This record gives sequence, structure tokens and C-alpha cells, in this order.
Amino acid sequence: MLVLTLIYYFMQNFLLKFLGSFKKKLWDLVNSILFLFEYLKMLSTFKETFSNQKKGKKIYSFFLAEFSVIRHVSAFFQHSSSNIS
Repeated sequence: MLVLTLIYYFMQNFLLKFLGSFKKKLWDLVNSILFLFEYLKMLSTFKETFSNQKKGKKIYSFFLAEFSVIRHVSAFFQHSSSNIS
């Protein structure tokens, strides 16, 4: 009976650790894919902005777009670095 109890606790702890790390890696992968799609959507929006607006507004839109990309990239790296530590 003691051996069965030890085997049960060992298997329970092993499975919880394995599934927990798998779930975290899967969640990180999903977040990375969502970030990539958002980044590609922003790039297509920038292309439309540059092709549809007048020259004076293009520069303003460009700086707003660059700020948005920098903000998203820095948030992504902060999220990634917090997961590592």
C-alpha cells in the first residue's frame, strides 16, 4: 500500500510539472503568434496611410506609427523577459 501511495504521488507531481511547463510554453507561443499578426496588421495600416494621405500628414502619421511599433515591441520584450526570470 505504501508503494502504491508513493507511485501515485510521484506520478501526480511529475504530470503536474510536465503539464504546467507545457501549458506555459504553449501560452508563450500563442502570445508570440498574436503579436506577429498584430505587427503585420500595423504594417499594412502604415502602407495604406502612406499611400492615401497628403505629404504633410504622412510625416505626422509616420511618427505616430513608429511610436506605436516601438511601444508594442518594448511591451513584447518586457513580457518575454518577465517570463524568463
